[in-house]
Amino acid sequence: MKKANIFFPYDPEFGKCPKCDSYNTIRRSRDYNIFETLVRKLTGFKTYRCRGCNWRGFLATRIITKQSLKNLIIYIILIFITIYLVQSAFRYYGLV
Repeated sequence: MKKANIFFPYDPEFGKCPKCDSYNTIRRSRDYNIFETLVRKLTGFKTYRCRGCNWRGFLATRIITKQSLKNLIIYIILIFITIYLVQSAFRYYGLV
């Protein structure tokens, strides 16, 4: 059975720079303040720097593909169906 991931790991170091569009120049940059540390720990973004143009900013380390978006929508629909069935069962048996 195929594994149904929602977020796929992505390494921005193999992508292109958002500013100068050059490939393989992006490298990880350390966090310089508490804001950058909080963003890194609470989200899927990390700080990167371009060796070519010296751009520095946040890039995502996880991506959502078209298939993963379909999987996410299916999961949400299944959750709502389950909630509806449980509420119906509670009403039918008078537990509410």
